[in-house]
Amino acid sequence: GDSPFETVTSILEGAYTPSTTLVPASPVKLEGVISRLLAKSPDDRYQSARNLLDDLAGIASSQRSSPVARVLRRLMSR
Repeated sequence: GDSPFETVTSILEGAYTPSTTLVPASPVKLEGVISRLLAKSPDDRYQSARNLLDDLAGIASSQRSSPVARVLRRLMSR
């Protein structure tokens, strides 16, 4: 948001700009990961870092030419 109030309101309302809008070249599956990370209900979120890493690894391996996938591969190799 443009102000702290707008930012907090957006968080509370669950509104966010999809990654595919911000970075059109980003994999569509990444949007699913982001949505799950931002889920309001804890039951809808990742239950472990391993589950998150598995999903990110799947995106990175299936989207070999995507710039976002290249970044994911680089981050996961650390």
